Amino acid sequence: MKDRMCIDIIYGKGFKPKTVKINFMRYIVAYVRSLKIRAIYKKMGLKETVKYINKFSCNKVLCLEKQNAVYNARRIVILSNRISKILSLSDNCLENSLALSTILLSLGYEHSLLIGKHRNYMGGDYIFHAWLEIDGTCVNGIVGTKEMLIVVHKNNFCLKGK
Repeated sequence: MKDRMCIDIIYGKGFKPKTVKINFMRYIVAYVRSLKIRAIYKKMGLKETVKYINKFSCNKVLCLEKQNAVYNARRIVILSNRISKILSLSDNCLENSLALSTILLSLGYEHSLLIGKHRNYMGGDYIFHAWLEIDGTCVNGIVGTKEMLIVVHKNNFCLKGK
């Protein structure tokens, strides 16, 4: 019965694609929560949004394979981004990172939200970027993002009871 409620996210190249099993209903609930978080961010800003995201933390670790957490999270991020494109949602990196943060936390992945800046050499203004990390590895952006930017904000999202 449980297998029917799971979906496989297929990825990889070659003859043996890898799959990540996630509970379909849990993912749908998490994605709907992420839509609410987008609305909260637009109305209330970053501080209030982070408070709301912490309320969505699950009570137990659902991701049992710690070594595959980054791979699995990246596949969930890709699926979420594809759905967001279909729904024509914002491409704002902070808004997307907050929404993805809600999904990952709801599915049992502990992670960090980081905001970094670097100077635009053409105009002299700063350019800001937001991304998520699990165990120091970027899951929703380019690997090496942290090395290109100066981190100005970091928020760790942990599971309840830890």
